Amino acid sequence: MGKQISISTLGYQTEQGKYRPYQEAEHKRGAYFRAEGGKQTAKMLLWGSFSYNNSQLDSIRWGHRKDADFTTPFYYGSQRAVHYQQTDYAIRTHLMHRLTQGFTASLSGDYGMGDHFSTNDPRAVLKHFKLRLTPALQWKNKQLGVEVRGLWGYGQQESQVDYRNKEYYESSQYPEYLNWLINGYGTMRNALSFSDRVYTNNQDFTGGGLAIFYKHKSWTGRANFNYEHIHEEYDRGNSSGRYDGYDMYGDYNVDQWKGYIELQDVQQQWGIRLEATQSEGKDYNIELLGNNYAVLRRAAVLQLYYTLPLWGRPTQFTFRQSFSYHNQVDGNMLIRREAGRQLANLQLRHPLNMRRDQLLELGIAYSNPYNTAFSESPRSSNAFVEQVIKHDVALDKTNYWQLQAGFQQYFRFAGMQWMAYIQTQQLQAGHADALLGGRSRNQSSLSFHLYF
Repeated sequence: MGKQISISTLGYQTEQGKYRPYQEAEHKRGAYFRAEGGKQTAKMLLWGSFSYNNSQLDSIRWGHRKDADFTTPFYYGSQRAVHYQQTDYAIRTHLMHRLTQGFTASLSGDYGMGDHFSTNDPRAVLKHFKLRLTPALQWKNKQLGVEVRGLWGYGQQESQVDYRNKEYYESSQYPEYLNWLINGYGTMRNALSFSDRVYTNNQDFTGGGLAIFYKHKSWTGRANFNYEHIHEEYDRGNSSGRYDGYDMYGDYNVDQWKGYIELQDVQQQWGIRLEATQSEGKDYNIELLGNNYAVLRRAAVLQLYYTLPLWGRPTQFTFRQSFSYHNQVDGNMLIRREAGRQLANLQLRHPLNMRRDQLLELGIAYSNPYNTAFSESPRSSNAFVEQVIKHDVALDKTNYWQLQAGFQQYFRFAGMQWMAYIQTQQLQAGHADALLGGRSRNQSSLSFHLYF
C-alpha cells in the first residue's frame, strides 16, 4: 500500500495599522484553506497540495497591482482609496520515480490563478494565472546526493479600470479619481479613454538549479542554488484584442538568484543556515524609446538554532539576522531611492507540559536602517512623488521593535489528530515622520490543522 500522509489547514488572519508602505492596505483581513497529501511506494513518490485564499483590503491607493511587493514597471493607479477583494487558488504537484539504483527523475508543477477587483470607483479588475514546470534528475548514495533541475513557465495578467460614474474621469473636477498609467518610480501619464485603461501582461519563466546533500555520521549538510529569468510584455488591450494606439507599453526583464547552505546535527539539536538572494530588473518603455526603470534587490540571512532542556523540556532558541537592500531608479524623472535594513530576531519555542501537546512561542526583534539615500530633480514633482515616494523614503529612515507571541495546542477529535494555533505580532516604530500617519502595525492569526 505504501506510506501516505495528509494535512489540512483552515485559517483566518488580520493586519492593520498605518505604519506600512504607502501602496499597501491599511486594513487587511482574510481566510484561507490549504490541503496537502502524499503517498510513497517502493519506486514512486506522489505529492500534491491545494490552497484557497480570500482577502479583503481597505485603503489601497496608487496601486492596481497583483500584490504590494510586485516589481512590475507598468500598472494603473489613482489617488482615490479603494477597497479590494482578492481570491487566489494554487495547485502544486510533485512526482518522483526511481529509474535505477541511485537515480530518480521528478517533475514538479505549480499552477496558480486569481481574480482581484475593487468595489468602488475607480474600480479595477485584475485576473492572473501562471503555470511553472520543474523537471529534475537526482542521484544519491548513502552519504551524497545531487539534483539538477530546470524551469519553464508561462503566466498572464489582465488589468482593467472602469467607472460606474463617468463624471469622475470625464471632468477635471475630480482629480483624485483620475486613472494614471505608472511606469517605473515616478513617471506617469493619465490614461482616461477606455482603450487606454486595459492591458495584458504576458510572462515567460526560464531557469534552473542545483542541490547537494551530504550526510556525515553526526551531521548533515544541504546546499541549494537557483537561477530564474522572467520576461514580461505589456500589451495594450486584453485577450479579446488590442486597441488603437501603442500596441505595447513596454517590456521588462528580471534576473533572480537564490541560494542557501544549511548544516544540522543528526539529532536536530542545533543548526545553522545561510541564505542569499538577488533580483535585478530593467524595463524598456516604448513611448520613451528606451530604458526608464531599473531595480536591484538584495538580501542575506543568517539563522542559528539550538535546543536545550529548560525545566526538563526541550526548548528551541532561534536567532535570525537579516540584511536587505533595494535600489530603484526612474531615469525619466531622475529619481533614485536606496534603502537598506537590518532585522535581528530572537525566538523560543517551549513545551508547557511533558506530553508536549502545548507549545508556547515568544519572540522579540529590532530593525534599523542603513545606506538610505534619495535624490530627485527639481522638476521631479507630481502627485505620485509627493504622496507615495516621499512617504516611503520617510519609512526607510525609521527603526522599530517587534514583539511576537504564539500558542499551539495538539488534541484528538473524531479519532484524528488536530492542532490549534494562535499567533499575534505587534510592530512599534521608535520615531516616525508626520508623513507616515502612524507608528504601529498589528498582525494576528488563528488556524486549525488536521493530520490524517
